[in-house]
Amino acid sequence: MTCLYHKADISKLYTKLKVTTWGWQIESSDKPKQKVAVFDMVDDSNCDRMLKERCNRRWCGLKNQICVVGDGDTDTCQGDSGGPLQVEIPLPTSQGKIHYVIGIFSFASCGRSGAPAVNTRVAGYLDWIESIVWPSS
Repeated sequence: MTCLYHKADISKLYTKLKVTTWGWQIESSDKPKQKVAVFDMVDDSNCDRMLKERCNRRWCGLKNQICVVGDGDTDTCQGDSGGPLQVEIPLPTSQGKIHYVIGIFSFASCGRSGAPAVNTRVAGYLDWIESIVWPSS
């Protein structure tokens, strides 16, 4: 089962996050990948510093986004936009696990080790998502 995570604060969640990807492994690749990439969370101030070179008139600094970093081999790239950023949380009393979607992949560094990937934070858009999915509610 997968659910949308409703809390803006994700700092108490497990640090290992997963992104399901469909795009290219690296920018120069001609073969798409279809796998789950594993990431660690990066706090907003460190991410802003790491992405300073990408600052332009359309984007400059995290606003309602989540920053993650992979090991370079499991990075996100072109074609992965819209893929879910998930955290797996064990259910109480050993009933298994549940996946929460906490973000939607936006953009990344395409295989440059240590460079961050940016995801839209789902919690900031739940009202809008629910108004589309359940318009009469």
